[in-house]
Amino acid sequence: MSYFDEPFNVNDMPVQEDRDFQPLPEGEYMVEIKTAEIKETKAGTGQYINLRMDVIEGKYIKRVLFSMLNIKSHSDVAEKIGRAQLGEIMRCNNIATLQDTDQLIGATMMANVAIGEYKGQPKNEVKGYRSASGASPMLKAAAPIENSNTAPEATGKAPPWAKK
Repeated sequence: MSYFDEPFNVNDMPVQEDRDFQPLPEGEYMVEIKTAEIKETKAGTGQYINLRMDVIEGKYIKRVLFSMLNIKSHSDVAEKIGRAQLGEIMRCNNIATLQDTDQLIGATMMANVAIGEYKGQPKNEVKGYRSASGASPMLKAAAPIENSNTAPEATGKAPPWAKK
C-alpha cells in the first residue's frame, strides 16, 4: 500500500475544461503510433494488434485514435483487411519485416478516419493508411542473395572483385 504525504481533496483538484470526447470528424489525420500490443480476441480464436495513435498535426492535435488490426481470425475477410492495413503501415514506414510490435511505435502516417457506431454510440474507425508525403511507398522485393558457399565458377559469373 502507498500513502501520500498529504491527502488529495477533490474540491482542490482543477477541472479540465477542454475535454472533448466526441469522435473526430471524418477525414485524414497525421498520426503517430504510441502503443502497439498483440491481444487475443474475446472468443480466444484469434489475435489482433491494438494500436493507440495520437494526432500530431492540425486542429485536433493530441487527440487519440485506436485501431484493431486482425492478424489471425476465423473470418478470412477480417484477417485480410487487418493484414492489408498492417501492410499499409509497414509500407508507409519502410518496415520490410515486422518481428515485434515495438517496431511500430513511433511510426507516422496519414490515417483515413470515418465515424462508425459501437453499442449505439458514435466512434471513430480507421479505414486505411497512406504515406504522409501522399505517395504510396512500395518496398521492392530484395534481389535474391547468392549463396556465398557457391564458387563463382559454378554460377558462371565472375566474382565482383574480378570484374573490369
